[in-house]
Amino acid sequence: MRIESLFTLLELGDDYALKILRDWLESDDELMVPRLLTNVKGMISHEILPDVLRLVKSGKIGIQKTLRNILPDICEGELMDEARRILLDYLKVIHEGTSAAGVVKEEGVLLEKESIIHHPKIEFRFRREHSQILTVFFIDIVNYTERSTRVDMSSLMRLVKTFEDIVIDAVEWYNGHIIKKMGDGILAAFKHPVNAAMASLKIQKKMADHNRYTVDEEKFFVRIGLHTGPTIRKDGDLFGDVVNIASRMESSAPPGGIMITETTFNQVKDYVRCKKFGGIKVKGVSEEIIAYTPEQALIDIEKIMAVSRNNRSALSADDVSSSLEKLKESLFSPRFNIPRGKQQESGIFPYLKELFVDMANAVESISNDYHEEYVFKKYLQDKWNEIVKRLRNLQV
Repeated sequence: MRIESLFTLLELGDDYALKILRDWLESDDELMVPRLLTNVKGMISHEILPDVLRLVKSGKIGIQKTLRNILPDICEGELMDEARRILLDYLKVIHEGTSAAGVVKEEGVLLEKESIIHHPKIEFRFRREHSQILTVFFIDIVNYTERSTRVDMSSLMRLVKTFEDIVIDAVEWYNGHIIKKMGDGILAAFKHPVNAAMASLKIQKKMADHNRYTVDEEKFFVRIGLHTGPTIRKDGDLFGDVVNIASRMESSAPPGGIMITETTFNQVKDYVRCKKFGGIKVKGVSEEIIAYTPEQALIDIEKIMAVSRNNRSALSADDVSSSLEKLKESLFSPRFNIPRGKQQESGIFPYLKELFVDMANAVESISNDYHEEYVFKKYLQDKWNEIVKRLRNLQV
């Protein structure tokens, strides 16, 4: 379906489709590239010809077989002269290590010399492969630096541990992901803004309970900031303006408070009662950002989570039209429970569970949004249930 959609856009002359086709051809994917070559055979133009012929250096058998089927027609058609010139340039590169066609050989790999579009092209592909729409969550301890100068180290470590235990528990409960811990602060990310808002409210409630039942020396306050938008997720870290704005929201919040942007507010207002704070100036942003303060949940989120996490049948496309069903998707968490019994606990089940958990964790970093994440995790859950059932039947 993706390939058919791509070629429909190509026939319409879409420039973005041409960029995607080039990137897919460069992927050297033995399953996808032969299908692309077969479909593009009658559409090869002067623009795409170099990208097709560059595949002659591929080591994949499937790609080479497909090239042998389409190259004769290319080399005998109207592109004959250009195709021969490009192929001769590649032969010169292999023989001499350099060529007049703007290609160099480095450590046995053919590389394009940097051109005026080289860096933008790399950036475009990088953003498409690593960009995710996330709600970024920043939290820190108020007056931590000043406090660290007047208390002993053991007291400071206890404070940080209490802080981390409360925050991490709430973030993970609402399907958020800890990106990094920074001593007195934590950066996290959520696929759904409501999850982030609910986690923030829960954290501030737990902090208030902690302060209510502890001595003055151990009381402390935190600030939380949220913002939603496109981020770059790479090597376990987050990058982009969304991260900077979420950090500014956090630093603008009062002790014990939560500050969110209007973008986040528009997606949580049906579930969380918020109070408008006003405009906040953010470095690098010309206009003031309108901020809001979440005050109270308007739904029974725990009940929704219980329904979502115990649901054993995947939602259909029609079922996710409402915002409530989308919220249920974002709260879904697979449970790979091992059947009771000594044979199950000491047999293959622990290894299978580890594998399924790894796959569920991996999809969190590659899915574009919470719906993609839900579909894959629900597939894993269904497969786990099927495996458990089959193994039980075999043992019987």
